[in-house]
Amino acid sequence: MSPEDLSIDDLLSTTLEASVILDLDGVVVAASEAYLRLTAKTRDELVGHRLLDAFDRGPEAPQPVDSPLAQSLRRVADRGMAESMATFRWPILRRTETGDVWKSAWWDAVNTPIVRNGEMIGILHVVRDVTASVLQDQGARTRERMIARMTGLASSQFDPKSDRVDASPALLNLFGFPESTGLMTSAEFFDRVHPDDMANAAAAMENMLADPEAPFFEVEYRVQLPGGETRWVATSGEFISRDEDDPIMISLSRDVTDARLREQELIETLAERDRLLTQKDTLLGEVNHRIKNSLQIVNSLLKLEVRSAEGSELRKRLATTLSRVQAMASVHDLIFRADQMATVALGEHLPKLCRAIDELAPDGASVACNCAPVVLTTDRAISLALLVNELITPPLTEGRSRHVDVELSEVDDTLRLRVHYDGSGSRGSNSVSRRIVDSIARQLDASVEFEERDGRECVIADMQGVMSAG
Repeated sequence: MSPEDLSIDDLLSTTLEASVILDLDGVVVAASEAYLRLTAKTRDELVGHRLLDAFDRGPEAPQPVDSPLAQSLRRVADRGMAESMATFRWPILRRTETGDVWKSAWWDAVNTPIVRNGEMIGILHVVRDVTASVLQDQGARTRERMIARMTGLASSQFDPKSDRVDASPALLNLFGFPESTGLMTSAEFFDRVHPDDMANAAAAMENMLADPEAPFFEVEYRVQLPGGETRWVATSGEFISRDEDDPIMISLSRDVTDARLREQELIETLAERDRLLTQKDTLLGEVNHRIKNSLQIVNSLLKLEVRSAEGSELRKRLATTLSRVQAMASVHDLIFRADQMATVALGEHLPKLCRAIDELAPDGASVACNCAPVVLTTDRAISLALLVNELITPPLTEGRSRHVDVELSEVDDTLRLRVHYDGSGSRGSNSVSRRIVDSIARQLDASVEFEERDGRECVIADMQGVMSAG
């Protein structure tokens, strides 16, 4: 069998592709069975007719002379070179039991010149229905936009081999590109990256490309938009193909500008807080220093008055006043030296106060202290210290007791102060001292009882609701 023995119809009958042969005027010379089935046309409806005239255009089809197919056929005829057409839309009429229905359809086509003896004599037109894949892609794009709206995520697919980025509309918008931009190069995206972040962003991608075993990359960087606005973008990506010759990278990006601004605002707020705290500590330290100096001056003046006082009664009264000032100075000194100024470790302070009173007591007088590890607020600690001082000092300085036992204990939420005397204790206290004790007790919301056991007087003060950390 020679080539001359084969007809065009014989050749097309053997192919599974939907194809037709056109002469140089675009008239159909022959059509394959696959093409007839795909277009729902008969051979008589096609052969001998111009391809562009053989199909009703439908409501959505372009004019034949302006259609992508018409333009491609003219280029092939003029240049004598094959051309693959971009996917184009052309509705087609489908015959159904209820009547003819127009169906939207998308097509891919390849137009190849037919050459004999060096002369172009026709065009082979091969077409493929890609409607299903186009609709699937549109559905994926729709889902992608919905996800982007709900999560703020934008996606892209990067082919390092061709340096092409297929970006979602959300990513194009994030970088300030029109949503209709289409395929872009990586350089076009990097042009929008802030110069100070360029090296970090580029290194993240280069490391990913250099190490095919790397699971993913994450990087944050700034994007400068054409209008001058700056956005912070966080991007993470990974390969969906580990083929060394054909790697494809999928990435997700999101706008983290608001989070970055909140972070910066928090940093600035914390810095301002630290500055104010430092300023407060400085001022408070200065105030405490002045208070300490003032109390020392008052203390020194009272000591001079005690030494120079004429008469034992005056000396006793001045000594009692001195002990009160020393009690306040002792509490203030402990607070000033402590890291925590809102509370006072009374279990540490009260024994020191008792020792200070013991040192100032007349010869032969003594004070013993047993204190639980109690922590009080500063104002209550000062009040309790003054109460202890007022219950101890007058009896000792006035000679009504030679020894005093002080005990501070905690039972549940109750703080109990016991002061035991070996003599008359507080029974002989003057009216001023008793009024001071009553006033301090009211400040502490304490109940004060005076008892006598085995010839010894005892004062019991119970306080409710006192903060403690024993």
